[in-house]
Amino acid sequence: MSANGHHILVVEDTPTSMKLSRLVLENAGFTVDGAETGATALNAARDRHYDAIVLDLKLSGIDGLAVARQLRARPVTQYTPIVAVTACAMPEDGERALAAGCNGYLTKPIDVSRFAEEIRHHIVSAHNSTRGPGPGTTVNRGDTSRR
Repeated sequence: MSANGHHILVVEDTPTSMKLSRLVLENAGFTVDGAETGATALNAARDRHYDAIVLDLKLSGIDGLAVARQLRARPVTQYTPIVAVTACAMPEDGERALAAGCNGYLTKPIDVSRFAEEIRHHIVSAHNSTRGPGPGTTVNRGDTSRR
């Protein structure tokens, strides 16, 4: 499936991480919007449809876990795939992300060779599901297997 036409919201407060995420996704054919805060992300997701949201968990102000919970509580973003990105690599960090409503999580630094494909996987999974993917459908800890 081509990435063309897929619109992604990247929520990241570190400029270099935002730049890298945007570059990788745009090079893969995605259209990318950026948000530097949780509040900006919530407003953006209210105002436009995104095929997926890539969400840093360590944000100033409203953290990524709170953003994920609020997105899941809204009918318009209830089934939008949310992929958490975190520098924390402990299993409990991923479990917290899934419990907050994220569909999966990736650890930083991102693997640029697989990043776009991971996001595409979550979009395809959401489109193939009749009810939407629901939170916690996959966990990615850097391996190549699908769960």
